Amino acid sequence: MKKTIIIVLSCFLLAAACKGSKENASPKIDSPSGLTLVQVDEDAVALNWTPGGSDIKGYWVYMRTEASGFHTAPLNFDSPLPSDATSYKFTGLAAGSKFQCGVQALGNGPVNSEIIYAPEYTMLTAMEVAEAGFESQMAAPSGITIKAAGNDGIDVSWNAAAGASKYFVYTRTDGAESFGSPAAKVSETSCTLSGLATGTYTVAVQAVPEVFAKASKLALSEKYRLQDESKIPVINSISTSYAYALVNYTARTANATSEHGLCFSTEGLPGVEDQVLWGPSFPDGTNTVGQLIPNAVLEYGVDYQVCAYYRNGKNYFFSEPSTFRLDNEPALPELEWKKVANPAGVPSGVEVYATETPLKGRPFKAWYAVADCSGDIELRMVSPASLTTIDKLSESFNGDCYVMVNGGYFAWDSGWTSPYVIDGKRVGDGYGSSRTSDSQWTLTTPAVLGVDKDGKPGAYWWSARPNKAYYYNLPLPTVPDQAKYWYENSDAQLSAFPGPDQAWEPYNALSAGPMVLYDGKVVVDDSHNGQWYTTNYELMASDIFPGYLPDRTAIGYLEDGRMVLFVCDGRVDESDGASLPDLGMVMKSIGCVAAQNLDGGGSTGMMLGSTHLNTWEQGKGSARKMEYRAVKTAVGFFKKR
Repeated sequence: MKKTIIIVLSCFLLAAACKGSKENASPKIDSPSGLTLVQVDEDAVALNWTPGGSDIKGYWVYMRTEASGFHTAPLNFDSPLPSDATSYKFTGLAAGSKFQCGVQALGNGPVNSEIIYAPEYTMLTAMEVAEAGFESQMAAPSGITIKAAGNDGIDVSWNAAAGASKYFVYTRTDGAESFGSPAAKVSETSCTLSGLATGTYTVAVQAVPEVFAKASKLALSEKYRLQDESKIPVINSISTSYAYALVNYTARTANATSEHGLCFSTEGLPGVEDQVLWGPSFPDGTNTVGQLIPNAVLEYGVDYQVCAYYRNGKNYFFSEPSTFRLDNEPALPELEWKKVANPAGVPSGVEVYATETPLKGRPFKAWYAVADCSGDIELRMVSPASLTTIDKLSESFNGDCYVMVNGGYFAWDSGWTSPYVIDGKRVGDGYGSSRTSDSQWTLTTPAVLGVDKDGKPGAYWWSARPNKAYYYNLPLPTVPDQAKYWYENSDAQLSAFPGPDQAWEPYNALSAGPMVLYDGKVVVDDSHNGQWYTTNYELMASDIFPGYLPDRTAIGYLEDGRMVLFVCDGRVDESDGASLPDLGMVMKSIGCVAAQNLDGGGSTGMMLGSTHLNTWEQGKGSARKMEYRAVKTAVGFFKKR
């Protein structure tokens, strides 16, 4: 909608086309001056002027439109304005019409002034008056609130604005460019708008005084959804930690196959055009479910609005919005790291550090190696033909292996191993399942972390099938004690869920899990229901995820792109190990922005050249014994091939 006042000419000096024209005039009297046009109502403007002199007996006023000729007759030919008049109100004007208004001073007999015209004016709507930016605008109303008035109406109320004699109320549906004409004109500070179609509305209220040109700017409401109240979902509760928001909701009239889920936003009323996470299937016989939003797609210190929704054909039904905010992330551990001297043959581009600083008051021994893998050093995945200790595996590379740690999970008897990528070739499928307590297979999206062919790191959750891998920026947000996710085994759906497919081509990478650090946020915590840990999205086995403190191995990368390999001792007198949240915090404390847990326990080990850094022993006191476990995969820093 056009919102400008168009000025074409500053003044027109025209001869009158009626009695008293310029041709018959004796000496002229002075013309009026200082002509201004002010819109004073929805269909009226006032022409104001300054008198031209003392000999004036009255005034004729003129109007010409785009359709009228150059000369016009006075509108008040038979009833001139009195000599002391300084204003005239033109009424019955249509919004958008373009016109000029003029005035002529009348003297004795045929002695009249020239006709003086004000600049051309375009008639404005109430909104355009507000948006044109008049200096004399009054304060807008405040505190607009909206509530349902049946299934086809809304009650709107607001705080009074000083000087207002009436209020104009407008509505605009999502996608509309403007508010259009007022839906209501009232003198009170509330009104009911009826006969509205189902949809999402923004309401605007404008304060209007006696002088219309001083109308306030539009005060806008938050978006409001008008829906059939009997069909909208209901959010029952929201619980949060630093790692997630868990939303419990009831979808009411949704059926078992209805599309449903959560939409959330930091600005305004969330809808399906904002961030959306599809929901898990409903438990049998109920439309109530708990759905989790991982912090992988959330930020700290920000308030989010969330709505539960379900879809019935083309129609969406949304709950009333609820607000949540992630809890603050725990303080990072302050560990003192000391650099370990490189043995002969290990270049200075590989740096290794060790700590014996207690972790949360517990004894703790850990090591990490860091290297830029985009130059003369490369990150490489290796998998021997048979189970082998990392000591023997590292030695087999004849000095070309600088640092090595154990890799992913494996089975002693079947030869199974968690998926990995070696030199661009994927081994194993990331698209798979882990068992839950009900012994049913449930889909998961395992973590995967590594580098592309140029040594640039990446970390994702993936759903890899034999001919295609999809990479996501969040895990399938499974809550182990809630209903399970299901989706079609199709490329079309896998490419979009649980998030859009991310462009990544790993060259050397491995998938073990779970992811403990992503985008600088620790993505696991210790919350649980007595059996299942809430953030166990990948449905890890009970000896991996719980809060006890085993040896740990991890891989991650720093913000500058350098790769990090980490191990810590556990279950021995000198080191109690780390929980998964501890591991995420430690990796973040050394500067990582992403990190994945690898196989731990008796598999944990780090080689620096030919030196084995961590202990191979397990147990405390007299129960201490050697546990020298062979592994199926390993990852390390190697001389560039």
